Amino acid sequence: MLDRLPIGIKVFIAPAIIIALMLCVMLVSELAVRRQQAAFLQVVGGSLTTSTATTRLLLAVADVQSEILQTVLVTSAARLFRNINSSIDYF
Repeated sequence: MLDRLPIGIKVFIAPAIIIALMLCVMLVSELAVRRQQAAFLQVVGGSLTTSTATTRLLLAVADVQSEILQTVLVTSAARLFRNINSSIDYF
C-alpha cells in the first residue's frame, strides 16, 4: 500500500506519525504525573499542610522577635550615646 505513494508523501507521513506518537506519550506522562501527585497529596497532605503552616508561623514569630530586638538595640544605643555625650559635656 505504501509502495504506490510518492516519496514526498512518505517523507511527510513518517515525521507526522512520530510527532503524533510523541504527543501521545507526553499526554500519558502528564496524566500519570497528575495522578501520582494527587495520590501523594492524599497520603501526605495533612502533615504537609500542618508543616507548612508551622513553618509560616515560626517565620512570623522570628520576624516579630527581630523587630523587637532591633528596637531595643536602637533605644539602648541612643541612651548610651546620650550618656556618653552628657559625660563629655560634664568635663
